[in-house]
Amino acid sequence: MQNEYHRDVKDTEEENRMRGSRNDAELQSMFANILDNSDMRDAYITAALSSIEFPKETLVDYTYDIQNYTLHLDVDLPEIEMLPECIYSITKTGKKLSVKKLSKKAKQHAYARHVHGIILVLLN
Repeated sequence: MQNEYHRDVKDTEEENRMRGSRNDAELQSMFANILDNSDMRDAYITAALSSIEFPKETLVDYTYDIQNYTLHLDVDLPEIEMLPECIYSITKTGKKLSVKKLSKKAKQHAYARHVHGIILVLLN
């Protein structure tokens, strides 16, 4: 009985491996077709980039190097001045609004986090 279980597990694992390799091959074929067809490629990349919602105005343009299968992104990042000057919060009593002006270093740190976030989103 235990041998039957192990045999069933091995059969299931083999089926999943075969199905996975078929799916990988299908995906690779699909992406190869998209990359080779300039209209499909441009539509796919444009749709992917336009679906990203950035919190501040961020413009992204691209060029595609077909020989090296490389996508080059040109990102127009928001200026540091576009970030807020102050942090607003409610006091512990919940009755007052606290306004704290950001230091230059804190604003630079927030900008660095913002830019790194944009980069990570685009790399995904």
